[in-house]
Amino acid sequence: MKQPDKNIVKVANELIRAVQRLSLNEKRLLMLGLTKVDSSGSINQLVIIKADEFASIYGISRKTAYETIKATKERLWEREALIEDAGIRWVITYKTPQDVGYIGLRFHPDLSDYILDLKGHFTQYLLSKAADFKHLYSWRLFELLMQFRTTGLLKMPVDDFKRIMEVPEAYERDFGLIRSKVINLALAEIKDKAGLPVKFAVEKEGRKVVLLKFTFSTEQQERLPLVTKTASSAPESVASQNIDTYHGLSRKEVLSRYTGALSLAKLSNQAIDALVSTNEFEAFKHYGLI
Repeated sequence: MKQPDKNIVKVANELIRAVQRLSLNEKRLLMLGLTKVDSSGSINQLVIIKADEFASIYGISRKTAYETIKATKERLWEREALIEDAGIRWVITYKTPQDVGYIGLRFHPDLSDYILDLKGHFTQYLLSKAADFKHLYSWRLFELLMQFRTTGLLKMPVDDFKRIMEVPEAYERDFGLIRSKVINLALAEIKDKAGLPVKFAVEKEGRKVVLLKFTFSTEQQERLPLVTKTASSAPESVASQNIDTYHGLSRKEVLSRYTGALSLAKLSNQAIDALVSTNEFEAFKHYGLI
């Protein structure tokens, strides 16, 4: 039985929107590794990934899991993410003790700002929501959607989408191939595996598709068991403190929602008040953000 709900992937938005250059198994290994990074520690920490846990989370046998992570870690040595035109390797160390069911990884120091001490511009989701994906396109699109889970709207220029999703050159001149082999495939799996139906539309200039629009219900999306913090679930010492809230939102939560909405507004060339709820917009004004 899978028990992955404690595993939370939390990374900077820049890393979500980077060209990650990973296979599905490499993505699986690295994202599980990210859930184990101690955000209060150093980037130099050795992350231990056990074959038993890998097998449980991804629904495979322990033998297959260990063979997979052993083969994958060697390819990871050469993998790099492309972030703002800078190539950054994912890992600098891997250890695979003989006949022991785990491996150890160290993430590259240049990734420190993207996985440690994150303030406002980050995306998080439960690994269990992506664990059953069989296609890398599904995982990557799901991550992009999770950046806008409070607004339920992702708008992206088609050229940016092709770059981030690493669409093959063979599809470049035929958007029908991108729609069928990338977008429709990913949306079907996101609905089936993650339980998130998403509507898709395009905007054109003449006959050319220039902008992609993905919308989903924020009410339904809120039922995805992502991390939430409430006063009732907090330790008594925290819940009893005088926490500044407005419309039930703390200043920290409002700031996080504002940064997400601001990014979306710039991307879609729309006003912030058209992208958020009335309560959210009032909270932005209350805290002096607009």
